[in-house]
Amino acid sequence: MAHTGLPAHPGVYLQDIPPTGAGIRGDARPPRAPEHSSLLGLPDYRAHLHRTFALGTGSNGVFGAKLMWHHIPELERLAGELPEWAGLPRRDLLNALFADPSLVWVRRRDTIRQAVSLWRALQTRAWRQHLDDQATPVLLYSFLGIDHLVGWLRADDAGWQRFFESSGLRPLEIVYEDQLEVDAPGATEAVLEHIGVAAPAGWTPAHVMERQADGLSEAWVAAYHRDAARASRSTAMSAH
Repeated sequence: MAHTGLPAHPGVYLQDIPPTGAGIRGDARPPRAPEHSSLLGLPDYRAHLHRTFALGTGSNGVFGAKLMWHHIPELERLAGELPEWAGLPRRDLLNALFADPSLVWVRRRDTIRQAVSLWRALQTRAWRQHLDDQATPVLLYSFLGIDHLVGWLRADDAGWQRFFESSGLRPLEIVYEDQLEVDAPGATEAVLEHIGVAAPAGWTPAHVMERQADGLSEAWVAAYHRDAARASRSTAMSAH
């Protein structure tokens, strides 16, 4: 959240839609986050940036960060409170904050499977496997919830696309299904080449993430396609 720096409650993803029955908005537990993400106790956003760059910069001097499209307005507001960045256009602000960064756009072509994964994460509060020691809740399918997230994810992709085109930026594009899923080391090498960093001889990237998709995810994907087809037929019949 903008006033604390902590991740937003999962219910924020479901604004503007009726209750889904999954209990996401009624779960009052705060999102889990590392201590260094908090703005509490810091004098200003400049101190947070200083800490962030110190923690996120490797021994080779390269800083890396993941930035979602829906994070941009909050970043603009917080950075804009500092006089040196107040009023800067979006592209100029990112260039100033990150010293003309090399951009890598990681996206998924199959936004339905991506939405199913996100729908599960909103219920479990686990964005990666093995990082949440809380009991797994009973997971519920919701066409309404997943369909809302499909639109949300597609809108984010469209936002990045417009920004890159209007700013004349040419990021390295990594498509999950084409690269990360089938050749993660190759995708890593492409990113290193893009940012101008040479990997040590014989080095291979560590495998630190596991797919959360399983039989339940596949069942929900099938259910979503079924329900989307029904909704489309119903809309077509109503139009006659």
